Amino acid sequence: MTSTKGLFGRPTYLGKSGNLTLTDAHYGRLINVTSTGTITLPDAATVGSGWFCRVRQGGGAATVARAGSDTIELWADSGLTSVLLASQGDEIEIVSTGSGWVASGRIKVRAIMSSSTDQTIATATLTTLTFSTAATDTHSMFENSTAEKYEVPFSGVYYVQYDGVVDGSASFSFTTSIVTTVGINAAFVSQASASIADTEMHALATVQLTRGDEIWLTAYQVSGGGKDIQNMTELCFWEVLRVG
Repeated sequence: MTSTKGLFGRPTYLGKSGNLTLTDAHYGRLINVTSTGTITLPDAATVGSGWFCRVRQGGGAATVARAGSDTIELWADSGLTSVLLASQGDEIEIVSTGSGWVASGRIKVRAIMSSSTDQTIATATLTTLTFSTAATDTHSMFENSTAEKYEVPFSGVYYVQYDGVVDGSASFSFTTSIVTTVGINAAFVSQASASIADTEMHALATVQLTRGDEIWLTAYQVSGGGKDIQNMTELCFWEVLRVG
């Protein structure tokens, strides 16, 4: 653990490897987490309204966790019990309200999914695209073992894109879908089609989403017999990125 003093000898910087439980003495400090660890906040009522600190991911995933029954409000999301700073450079400032915590800052939220296996799309059958690998998934929100869906970890504006190649000349339509928070209605927000062999499909959307919303991809082939999404021979991938 390293510490640097600022104006009038007041400690301002604290480098930390691993876990740390904060106390009133950590008021105003920047906690730079250099290896994976959990930073546990003090009790908000104990330190009082206005107590604050900053936590930065400086080389190891940092989880900022509440104490007791306190909750954390980050951006448009309230009632959080913890916040994960997964990427180096992620940083939040967190302030006590006297009964809980309000946070703001920058956190990268990104996932890139791909597959190494071709997927056959049956004619006239709306089919969910499957992915075997998440090359990047900052908050581990891709459910590849169950529903092939990405669950939004924080509310905000998200950029979603898909690049894929279909094998065959039959008409083919690809659609990205957004599920509402109640999990019933699917909204098709972007669509890309191909009608000749080895045509690249590129679908993208920028959408406002709420924490807990789900995103997934579907494909529909109008006619021509079952054709494959060429995951084995082409670079087919799906990306989700929070942009604001």
